[in-house]
Amino acid sequence: MLEAYIGIANSNYKLADYEATSIWAEKTIRLAQKLNEDSFIALALTQMGNVVLNQKDFNGALTYFNKALEIQTAQEDSSKVAANLNNIGNVYLQSRNYDKAEEYFRRTITIDSALGSISYLAGDYNNLGLVMKNRGELNRALAYQLRSLEINERLSIPFGIAGNLNNIGTVYMHLEDFGLSEDYYLRCLELTDSLGFISTHKD
Repeated sequence: MLEAYIGIANSNYKLADYEATSIWAEKTIRLAQKLNEDSFIALALTQMGNVVLNQKDFNGALTYFNKALEIQTAQEDSSKVAANLNNIGNVYLQSRNYDKAEEYFRRTITIDSALGSISYLAGDYNNLGLVMKNRGELNRALAYQLRSLEINERLSIPFGIAGNLNNIGTVYMHLEDFGLSEDYYLRCLELTDSLGFISTHKD
């Protein structure tokens, strides 16, 4: 039953029905507490963190993610620990605390590297690139985005490639290399059009 509860919560989250997500996540937590299933409590807490992060409740998101992280650390579930370190890094990125964001993203990289989670490393380097871009460290931002792009291209992950191309275009725009910026934006548009999506440039 716990699998069904958390599955319904996840489905509603993907449908952007955050109220229903919260209801089913809370049901998951209550049942998991009765059954002493801490791993499901952590999953539900993570989903609650995602909900409040979408509502820009940064302190609430940190509370949920840290509670989940505490459980997953005790269980020595490295992949889940990495995922929630990444979630916490995203909270700090969105709240513009770039030093803390970098700290958590680097901790994520350490674990994902140890686990050999190559596809996740692409996202980790992309996140570090966003931190550097927002701090105005444009050359470092470019290096991380190119590193992420190399992984996504090697693994043939089209949505990751499109995101990298878009972000690299933005970095070149800030560097005032408008020719390269346009080249990367056009590559992004060509790829997203082929996937049936319309891309938007990140600020």
